[in-house]
Amino acid sequence: MRLLRVLVLVQMGEGLIQGTPAGAVAEPSQAGDELSPEDALLCAPARRNLSVSTGILKMALYTYSFGNYRHEISQYRPWDDFHGWDHRYVFCDTSITQKMVADGWIQCLVPPGYLPRATFQVHRTRNVSAGWDLTKFFKFGHVAAVLRPFDYLLHIDFSFIATRNKYFYFLPRFADVEALIRTKPEVELIALRHRERALVRSEWQVTTKNKMEFQHLICQFGQAMRAKFGSEASTGVNRFLFLNNLWLTQVVDVTPLFLMGLFVRKVHNVPKLDVIFADTVRTLVSFGLKRDQNVFPLALWNRYGNMTSIKVLMCGRNISTAVCHPARNPPASSTIRDFGRPLALTARSACNHTGEHKAYDKVLVYDPGPTRMS
Repeated sequence: MRLLRVLVLVQMGEGLIQGTPAGAVAEPSQAGDELSPEDALLCAPARRNLSVSTGILKMALYTYSFGNYRHEISQYRPWDDFHGWDHRYVFCDTSITQKMVADGWIQCLVPPGYLPRATFQVHRTRNVSAGWDLTKFFKFGHVAAVLRPFDYLLHIDFSFIATRNKYFYFLPRFADVEALIRTKPEVELIALRHRERALVRSEWQVTTKNKMEFQHLICQFGQAMRAKFGSEASTGVNRFLFLNNLWLTQVVDVTPLFLMGLFVRKVHNVPKLDVIFADTVRTLVSFGLKRDQNVFPLALWNRYGNMTSIKVLMCGRNISTAVCHPARNPPASSTIRDFGRPLALTARSACNHTGEHKAYDKVLVYDPGPTRMS
């Protein structure tokens, strides 16, 4: 299979592609971009001053909506209680409704030239909806200048903000999140377990069945991940291979699943977390996938390794000290190959399915060049 190797030029807030800490100010890229993204972002003035008290964590809630996705902005309904989240930002490419303004949302209008030209390549394995690139840009690693004074950020998909469908998500209390962080100051990410599925391989099956992903591309990604993450010695019920008197289980078959529509992330001095986010979006583009949850758990294990339980908390139907617990580490006996090497650079082989039309020949393999990601 012929693979097209593309040098991904920097920017995406510098932190997204090159692993620069999110608090660093981006410099113009070498692709001829005249401005770093923050120079063009237009934000309404804040209604509340940021607390300078050393006794209170500086935290903000942020969301975004691009490309008029699902007409979500027009569906917004006023909230009665934001549970202590006084600083609320919404990034969008069209004006928000007066209802949102009245609710205290700070609008940051993103102009057409905000996304650096070389951030995402034109050549893609599959089509994506309008606004997909900006969505991933703001979700994974790019921390806009207006958010950098904060210590932690609560990310929530705009679909929940607009409709308040509480089947998967909720708005945690500011005080609960702050209390949890104070008990676990070493934590860099607080995320949710999936309500319906426990393992990432189950998400692969469901998203292909529901046509959210193409089967041949998920197959290709799955094969690449199984080759990279290898096996673990096991005595459990999931037995796939017997070798040298040991039952071996594929590591990807025990990888836990996260919900990626809501999470709390630390902003500063988290280079590995920045790289995990960067690798997630790079891998999505490289393998032609769309769903963050199909990739993120493996990117997490690939970088944190046995530090996952220290750096990440996994929560249930709330975020509090009572329901959040250390995330699982990769199996101690696992045989992960090229630990830390970006998933987007993982070698792959073709998966033949009816109607595939050799789409795998178009898969991009990003070469990050001389960055701190390797």
